[in-house]
Order: sequence, then C-alpha cells, then structure tokens
Amino acid sequence: MGTLGRRGLFRWFDDAYDVTRTLARSLSKIWGVALFEFRIQYRDSRLGLLWAILTPLTQIGVYWFVFGVGLRGGSVRDGYPFVVWLVCGVTAWSHLSKGILGGAGELRSRQGLISKISIPPYVLLASRELKIFLDHALLLFIMFLILLSNGWRPDLHAAHLVYYLLCAVWLAFSLDMVFSALALIAADFRRLLSSAMRLLFFVSPIFWSPPDGLPPWFYTLFALDPLNYVITGYRNSLLYHQDPWERPGESLFFWAFTLVFYLIGCRYQRDIRDRVADF
Repeated sequence: MGTLGRRGLFRWFDDAYDVTRTLARSLSKIWGVALFEFRIQYRDSRLGLLWAILTPLTQIGVYWFVFGVGLRGGSVRDGYPFVVWLVCGVTAWSHLSKGILGGAGELRSRQGLISKISIPPYVLLASRELKIFLDHALLLFIMFLILLSNGWRPDLHAAHLVYYLLCAVWLAFSLDMVFSALALIAADFRRLLSSAMRLLFFVSPIFWSPPDGLPPWFYTLFALDPLNYVITGYRNSLLYHQDPWERPGESLFFWAFTLVFYLIGCRYQRDIRDRVADF
C-alpha cells in the first residue's frame, strides 16, 4: 500500500475516533434530546403514551390473525404457539425498521437546525436512535407479556437479548450515518429505502424460515444478512436457548459489515454540517 493509501486509511480511522469521542462526551445531550422527544411525541393525544403500547399491540394482533390463524390455522412452530414465534420476529423487525428509516430522514428534516447550532449532526442521529430504543422498550414489555402468557419461562440464555439489542442499535446507527447523508443529497433516496424495507419485511424470517431443498448459496446469503442476524438472534436467545458464540461466522460478518458502514458514516458526517446549505 502506498503512502497516499496509508494516509487515506489513517484518516478514516481518525474520523471514526473523533466521532466516537464526541459521542462519548455528548452522552448527556443525547439522552436529554431523546428523552424530550420521547415525552412530547404524544402530547397532542388524549391517550398520550398509551398509543406507544396500542399501536404495536394492534400491529402484532393483525399479523397473528392473518399469518397465524388465517394462513396457519393457529399452528405450533418449533414447540411454541405461532404467536410466540411471530412476536419475537416482529419485535426485532420493528426496532430495525424504525431505526433505519427514522434515522435516514433525520438530517433532511432538521437541515435548518443543523446549519444554526453547534451540535454535530451525528449527535442528533444518536439521540434519534436512543429515542427509538425507548419506544422499543415498551414493545419488549408487550413481547414478554405475550411470551409469559403462553407458557414461556426465561433462562440464562434470555440474557443474550441484551447483546442483540446492542447489535440492532449499532447496526441502525451505522447505516443511518451513511443513509442520512445520501437522503440529504437526494430526496428520492429515502423513498427508495422505504420501498426496499417493505420488500425486506417479507423476505426476512419474520413469518417464515427457509425450507429445506434450496440452493446452498441461498442459505449462505440468508445467514449473512445483518437484519436476519438480529431477528434470528432474538429467537435464539429467547426460544432456542442458543448463545451468540455458536454463530461465529455470522457474528464476525455482522460486526465487519457494521464497522465498515460506521467508518464510511464517520467520514461523511465529519464534513456534512458545512455542506448542509449547499445540499
């Protein structure tokens, strides 16, 4: 590798170091903004925070009725009622989709604010992800109630859910570091991303898992999909009693994928504030 190549590589890691250090120093700001937005999102509604529970509960009920009762006749999946298997996948997907889509449009929706304040744009992205995580905590509470009411009992493997929550947050944030910059440049990018997420919703293992007899390359792509890694991780920790280190290849690819997007995002986010007006 030549001198210019090494300098360019060092600059990428230097940007990542500066962004990470700024995020660590801004934890109080990130928490304050996230908590403020979490509190005011339902302030104009009479039911208030209750909507944060009713909305996902209604969504899960519709999915269970259509895919569990209508198409499967209330069948059992891997020894569990289908609603238990389903709610784990829907809960994981809800976190990922809200994090990715919500963060991707964050900078474009606040471009006037970004050009006037001294807070780096990626700090606003981090507060957005934390706010979505607070919403997700309510959905997790509903998920555990559904699991417990259907005979599920937690064990030590259920603690691995914390790891997969970290995976979901870091994956969504890393993708948003890149996607928010692209959405700022081209307004159509977020519409394209929204369409892609709708497609992934049915391709991901939320209502189904790959049947036997498919080509080997399909199972390889399926296993290496970072979204699938989180979704199956929810089920592995809660239902199948599997540890994350039982999937070393998938785990290594997931964190390599996330790290690459984080490095790219840090490189873009360092210069994006000065170019908001041009965009």
